[in-house]
Amino acid sequence: MKLRNLAGVDWSSKSREWVDAELVTVEQADAIVHFEGAHAAASTPPAYTVSLSPLAEVMAYLAMVFTVASGTTLVVQSFRTTGVRLITLGLVAVASLALGGRVVRLGGNAWERIGGVLLAFATACATGFVALLLTRYIKTSDDVSQLVTSIFFTALSFALWRNRDRFLQMAASLGGIFWVIGSAIALTGLSLRPWITTMLFWSGGMAIVLLRDKIHPTSGALTLGWVICLASAPTLLFDSTAPYLFGSLAGITTSALAIGMSHFRQRRVLFIVAVIAMFFNLIRLFTHFAHSGAALVVVFLLSVGAIVLIVVRFISSQTVVQPPPGEQLPE
Repeated sequence: MKLRNLAGVDWSSKSREWVDAELVTVEQADAIVHFEGAHAAASTPPAYTVSLSPLAEVMAYLAMVFTVASGTTLVVQSFRTTGVRLITLGLVAVASLALGGRVVRLGGNAWERIGGVLLAFATACATGFVALLLTRYIKTSDDVSQLVTSIFFTALSFALWRNRDRFLQMAASLGGIFWVIGSAIALTGLSLRPWITTMLFWSGGMAIVLLRDKIHPTSGALTLGWVICLASAPTLLFDSTAPYLFGSLAGITTSALAIGMSHFRQRRVLFIVAVIAMFFNLIRLFTHFAHSGAALVVVFLLSVGAIVLIVVRFISSQTVVQPPPGEQLPE
């Protein structure tokens, strides 16, 4: 097979002519062919790559939503037997899995997102198939069914993710780990206090944050980990077995850490979520200590600090670095 670049140059023939003319050695000719082949492969876009506009992507999501809604309604109203529903779930899972795998290979971020949604839908259908099979036909206990279903869901999610830049599959895999642990605890009959369960979730979210550089997509893992932490900490406020002040301080500390990291790493979405969580925790603290003057002062200072952080974050995002006279900014 002849090696040609985008300009149509046959480097294999050219290199042989140069060797015959004693312009280069055989080793140099092989090195030139290898270099030009790698360069041509890197610069040539895949022939199957098709761009997709944002409007077309939104229409694709809407089409999937309406297809799922109408298909589910049709199956539920038309077929009452469990066997037919089980077969339908299996067929839809296989079809969605095949279609999603094909779509993600089309190239482009939009197609990868659409393919990720299809693969997530396939995972949900396959998990529903296993759960229905266990409860209606194998008839295992609820705890065993829950554990087996969670293991299947996590394993399938990991198989579809494999630490690639697929946010939905990454989130499903990490969420599946929490599901498996919870199912295993329920199966053993171990009873944990709600605040202990909350702290386990918080610890898991913090572990994701600390291991973010080893998880892909990294930005998605960072945001997901902090969201778990920010959602777990305030739930301590509604647990009567945990001290109220402990829940408030845990929520405020977690929010402050998330604000600091989002500002340092320039993560706008995480910054907004962390600021909202901070104000929620401050409001809860304010309502609890409304009759204490010292507590009101502390809440006021924390609120002012949060506002200052928002202003600083906004100003830093709008700052444009001016080059020294006589120098040009790199393009």
